[in-house]
Amino acid sequence: MELDQFIGITVSHKIFGKGTIQNAEHSGDNILLDIDFANRNALFVFPDCINKFIFTDNEQILAFAEVLRKEILNKNSTLDTNSTKTIKKPPCKSQNNLKIKAPKGGWYRWYEYHYPTHVILQTEKFMYSAHRKSAEVLGAVMNYEVVYGIYDGEAYTGGPDLSIIANRFQYLNLSYIAISNGQIEDKFDGKNPFI
Repeated sequence: MELDQFIGITVSHKIFGKGTIQNAEHSGDNILLDIDFANRNALFVFPDCINKFIFTDNEQILAFAEVLRKEILNKNSTLDTNSTKTIKKPPCKSQNNLKIKAPKGGWYRWYEYHYPTHVILQTEKFMYSAHRKSAEVLGAVMNYEVVYGIYDGEAYTGGPDLSIIANRFQYLNLSYIAISNGQIEDKFDGKNPFI
C-alpha cells in the first residue's frame, strides 16, 4: 500500500471522534499518520494504533496493518543479538539486587552526565518528561509546550506516549534515552540534538 493511499481515509477515535488522515510518512519500520480530528491534529504510529486507538472499516488498511505487523515481528525475531551496541550500566545495585539505589543527584542527572549527546526522557507517573536542555529539544521536535519554573526555574515538558516520541526522534535521526526507575527503557543513537 502506498503512503498516498492513506490520505483522506476516515477513521474514528474513542475520545477525539471521527477524523481524516491528512498525511503519512515512514518512520523506521512504522508509518506516522497525521490525523485531523475536527481541526485538532494528532500523530499515531501505524500499525500499532489500529484497533487500539484508531478504528476503521477500510478493509485495505486493516489487511495492510496485519501484513506490516507480521513483517516487523519477523524482522525483529531474526535480528542478530551479537550486533547490538554496548550500553553503559547504571551504578549502585543493592546487595539483594531487588532495588536500585539512586546516585546522588538522582538518575536523571546521572544520565545527563553520562549521555551528554542524548535527550533524556524519564517516566514520571503517566508521562515521559524531560528537563533543562532536553525539554527544550523535546518541545521543539514534538511541538509540546515547555514550562519554566516548576523545578528551580528550569525548562520542563513531556508527553504520554513514548512510541510517538521515539518514532519522531528516530525519523529525524536524533539521539534519545528513555529511562524508568534508573533503567534504560529505550535508546536510540543518532545525531547530537543539541548542536
